[in-house]
Parts: sequence; C-alpha cells; structure tokens
Amino acid sequence: MNSEVLYTLSRENPTLADASDIAIRFGQFLEGHGIIDDRFLEEFGLAIAEGLNNAVEHGCRGRIGARISASLAIRHDHAEVRIEDPSSFEGWREDPGLPEDPLSDSGRGGFLMVSMADSVSHESKEGRHVLVLRKELGPLASLYEPGLNDSILAAMTEELGASFEMINALIGLGQLLAGAEEMETFVSAALARTCEITGAEVAYVRMDDGQSLRLEGMAGQMLDPARFEHSLPLEGNSVEIQAFRSGEEVTITETLRDEPLSRVLDSGFVAPIFYKEEHRGVLVIGRQKASSFFNAGQIAVARMVAEYFGIIFAMNDLQKRRAEDMRSLRDLEIAAEIQLSLMPQAFDGFVDIDMYGSCLPAQRAGGDYFDTVSLADGSLLIFIADVMGKGVPAALLAAMIRTNLNALGALAARPDSILQKINDLMIRDLINLDIFITAACGWISSDRRTLHLANAGHPPPLLHRQGAGVRRLQVHGLPIGVLSDLECECESFDLDRDDCLLFYTDGFIDAASPEGVTLDIDGLSNALEKRSAEKSARNVANELFRLTSKWTGRGVTDDDRTLVVAIPKP
Repeated sequence: MNSEVLYTLSRENPTLADASDIAIRFGQFLEGHGIIDDRFLEEFGLAIAEGLNNAVEHGCRGRIGARISASLAIRHDHAEVRIEDPSSFEGWREDPGLPEDPLSDSGRGGFLMVSMADSVSHESKEGRHVLVLRKELGPLASLYEPGLNDSILAAMTEELGASFEMINALIGLGQLLAGAEEMETFVSAALARTCEITGAEVAYVRMDDGQSLRLEGMAGQMLDPARFEHSLPLEGNSVEIQAFRSGEEVTITETLRDEPLSRVLDSGFVAPIFYKEEHRGVLVIGRQKASSFFNAGQIAVARMVAEYFGIIFAMNDLQKRRAEDMRSLRDLEIAAEIQLSLMPQAFDGFVDIDMYGSCLPAQRAGGDYFDTVSLADGSLLIFIADVMGKGVPAALLAAMIRTNLNALGALAARPDSILQKINDLMIRDLINLDIFITAACGWISSDRRTLHLANAGHPPPLLHRQGAGVRRLQVHGLPIGVLSDLECECESFDLDRDDCLLFYTDGFIDAASPEGVTLDIDGLSNALEKRSAEKSARNVANELFRLTSKWTGRGVTDDDRTLVVAIPKP
C-alpha cells in the first residue's frame, strides 16, 4: 500500500487557465505512468478540473497573494489528488445532486466531482482547505510501473520544446492574419510559415465544399505536380478523405505505398481540420525522404496550425453568410471563456491610482471587452468596448480588438487615433458581418491630472468628484464599423485626487426592473454619487454590480455588464 507522489504543482494568484493547465499536466503524467484506460482518464480528469476550478474561483476569491497547490499520487489500486486552497471550506452536509438548472454553475461542480471520482472528501490543513479526490484504477486501467520518472522527464522536456514552437507559430500566424487583406493571402503565408517551422518541403490545405475536398492553398514544392489532384471527391477512399471523415490523423510512410498520395510525397502527415466538432478539411505536410519523418514537436505544431485554420475558415464563412444559426450550449461556453480570458485579472501593479475592472457575462456570451494598460512613461490607457451581437463571432471580434490595441501602444496619448486605426483595421470584416462596435478610450497622464478621452458611440464615462456631483464626460463619435473614414473627437478633462472615473457598458444602464423600467444613466450616476472617499475602486465596482442585480430582481443578466473604475490616489 505504499504510495509515491509523482507530481506536485502550485500557483500564486491562480486563474482558470492555471487550473486547466494543472489538470492537463496531471492527465499527461497519468498516461506517462501507464494509466491507459480512456474512461478513467476522462472521468478523473473532469473531477480534477472541477476541483481546481473551485479552488481558484471560490477558495482564492478576494484573497491577494492566494496560492493553490495540487499533488498527484499513484497507489497500486487507485490514484489520488489533493488540492489545497486558502479557504476554510468545511465540506458538504450531503452529497450534492444535479442542480435544477443544469446550465447554472451552482452545484454543478460538486455534482461532477462526486459523479466522476470514487470518493470526495474535505480536510483542513493549518487553516487551509484540502479537497481529496480518489479513483480506483481497476484491473484494466493501469500498466503502472515505478521508476518511470526519467522517461517522463524526457517526455516533458520534449513537450516543453514543442510548446515553445507552438507559441512561436501562434504569434507568427496572428501577425500574418493581421497583415493579410485577403483570405488567400493569409492561407499561402501561413502554409509557408508552417513549412519553415516543421521542416516540411510542402504544405497544403483542402476544405470541404459539400462535394469534394478542394485545394485552398499550397506552399513549397510537390514532388510530382502532374500527379497531384486539386479536388478529391468526398465518396473517394484516399488517405486525405479517410482523415477528413474519421477525424483521425494519418501518416504517409513506406507502409502506404499503394496510396495515391504516396506518388507525390515520400513521407507526410495528414491532420484533420475541425471547427468545434464539425469536420472542415485537412492539412497536409510532406517531405521527399521517407527516412526523415517529422518529430513529435513538428507534429504538434502541425496539429496546432490545423486547429487555427479551423477557426479562421469558420470566421471567413461567417463573414460570407452574414448570419448564423443559434450556437449550441458548448459553443456559448467556449465563447464566454474566450471573452473572459481576454480581460485583465490583476490590478495591483498601477502607480498612484486605484484601478479595478470586471465583466459579468450574460447567459449568452457576448462581446464586451476592457483593458487597462500601464505605459512606460507612467501614463495609463483605459479601453472599453461592446461588440454588437453574442456568441463566438462577438468573442472572436473582441479578440481582434485586443490584438489591434496591443499593436497601437505608440498612439496611447491620442485615444481618437487609436479608435480610428482600429476602425481602419476592422472595417471590412465588420461591414461584411453587418456588425458594429462601440468603444471608449481614455489616456490618463503620468501625473494623474489630465484625462484625454475619445468615444466611438459608447455610453459616456462618468466622473464623480466629492462635493461636486457626477459629471457625464460626453465626447462625440460614431461606432467602429459604420464608416470607413471614422472621425472621433478627443477632449481633455482635469482630474483631482480622489476623483472616481467610471467606464461602463450598456448592460448597466439598460438593466430593466421587473416592471420594465431601465436603470439608465441617471440611476447609475445617483449610485456613484453616494460613493464615500474611503471606498476603493473594487468596492465601488462591487456596489454597482449589486445595485444593478437588485434593480433587475434577478442574478442573471440579458446583456454583459462590464466596468472599469479608476481613482487617482492622494
């Protein structure tokens, strides 16, 4: 009954992304030690992920410098994970069941942990909460043998190298996408970049057009172009068609000499392209010498490129159709995760200013976005935007805003120029999608005395000064995506110490009571005017969220509610 702790990880000020990373690494470590039962890995992985999410969202909430730690142990008949967080959770009074609303967060995590693990218990360790998840291995689950640490370390080293390559590839693809005016230009450049990273001599993409897999782009040099088919009928049985149908990867080696693709490539790798669970096409990379096949890192990069193509081609289809069917529940969850991951999570690094921002997503994920940037000269940039629409398209457009904003830091002192440049970069896509974006952009000087503000059709920021009431900072401008030549005004406002500056989206002012009465700007201003001087930016934000929920009479919201609060320190 001896146990060996194989893996221990910890994170300070953890995010949901950290929780996901730990869960993935634990799963990989289990597999590396011979845990081969797919059902075991899937179920235990879900329980671990929910436990880590709870530790981050509930155990660490409101605690600065909070730390979680997780350890994995393998015994001869079961695996055990212990997750520590700084809370004082005392355990459930009874096993949780599925909540009445299966879409709600409340109760769902506990239900999944109890359902997916064989035992769930709670302990207290020096005032810290410890969640213990245990799952029996069973006769077929494990081929575990002690002493595999060296091989696991080697595999992790190789994986780390592959991860750096994938990060490098993602950055390069993002730059290519930002600079390409046409889809064909991006595809060709992305395939050429794929050849450089993987060492492939040729790379190409085929996409489903309803009747065949049609060539969408190629880079490099095919061995025998005369034998290469530009379109493959879907009723065929080639390796590429098989990979497309099954969604499984295929390698081209000496064992496939009768395969037609072998006549034009001596060795190759075929990766299916998905968007969510929909089969969209295939990515193929190849070389001339079968003896020189791709290593694990190069294959990992090819998989990542295939996933990236799936997203980009899906966006292109959305632009052509201009409208889309309702997304499935999973689509909406993914969109909400994308939306929240784009926004800042920590606000304790700003000098001479108390800053806080937060977003409360609607039931259906939307396109609210904000960012707070500390610049090299000590000045600050505050940006808030609302993409018209909901779901994955809005979340992806919010991602594009973030990419463009990060590239425009040199224009920080001219918020109007930032809005105009973002309009220039996104106008074509927005017109094709029939979507517009409202945004407000403010630059605060390094001495915290001046605010330069530009507005593109967004609700006006509010400025509360003790003893002087609340002022609407009205600056005129059309939304992004309405006209190709966007004109925005830029106005300057004086700031005093302890002034409270509020940027917000229309989810606050459009919040309606059960009788249908909206809170509107007056209601929001009245609430802000009650602020006392000792309240922090976080306190102000939390009070405004509570006010709006109380006004509507329900916890859920029909629209995202996002705000940024900035208070210059005395």
